[in-house]
Amino acid sequence: MAEGDLLKDMTGEQLEAIRKSAEEFTGHRIYNKKIDKIGLYTRCHSYKWVTIEIGKYLDKQITGPSDEEVAAIFKTEGAYYVVCTPNHGVSQGEPFIFREQEIYKIVEEV
Repeated sequence: MAEGDLLKDMTGEQLEAIRKSAEEFTGHRIYNKKIDKIGLYTRCHSYKWVTIEIGKYLDKQITGPSDEEVAAIFKTEGAYYVVCTPNHGVSQGEPFIFREQEIYKIVEEV
């Protein structure tokens, strides 16, 4: 699958279902503000600056060998950022969760 393919057919209802699932998983209310991109300083395997963007693949340092296209990024009431991909938070598995302290950049839809 090429980058961006996942989002071509995603409806608003599907995105809302992902948001509700992430809310249930984290136990925190998720804000409705659409987040397009975040930058973070990750400690997965080694320290590295990483950009996470809707429709792009996550860095292999976070996902391992699989290609994980970002379907949604959410901010929770509990100071976390939740990143959902097909195998992590969309149709199965746990979403990726990052603490607010790890984030150095946020790009929201205007």
